[in-house]
Amino acid sequence: MKKNKQLRSLLKQRMKRAANLNQKIRIKKRKANHKIAKADSNNKFKYFINFLFKPYG
Repeated sequence: MKKNKQLRSLLKQRMKRAANLNQKIRIKKRKANHKIAKADSNNKFKYFINFLFKPYG
């Protein structure tokens, strides 16, 4: 019985740690995606401006 309890608490700790790691990874991904999207929109804007001023360039 005691061993079972130990195992269960160990499992709980592992699950918690895994959940934390997953959350951290998810936040990092979200931030990275946001940066990429921002850069992408900036690039599109630059291309658009260039196109306006240099349509044949």
